[in-house]
Amino acid sequence: MLVEQKGVVTNNSAFDWQYVEVTAIAFDAGNRAIGVGTTFVGRLTSGERREFTVQWPAAAAPVARVVTLATTNIFKEDNIIRAVGDPNLLR
Repeated sequence: MLVEQKGVVTNNSAFDWQYVEVTAIAFDAGNRAIGVGTTFVGRLTSGERREFTVQWPAAAAPVARVVTLATTNIFKEDNIIRAVGDPNLLR
């Protein structure tokens, strides 16, 4: 049996990202981690919102809360989506 968590991730940065992942950690009432799931949301432009779904195997204890974290490697050069054209012409 699987537990499924749905949510929305928003890119609040000034950059567009090519590779974005979301990790969700489920906790029980005693604040113990009882499940972890990861999903790939792909390309996420600045200001864009996208729905995601994460799954993990069900634990014996019920889920009390879920913490999600969107991550990307900001140091990977091919992860940054460059502006097309000459940026000096932008006003």
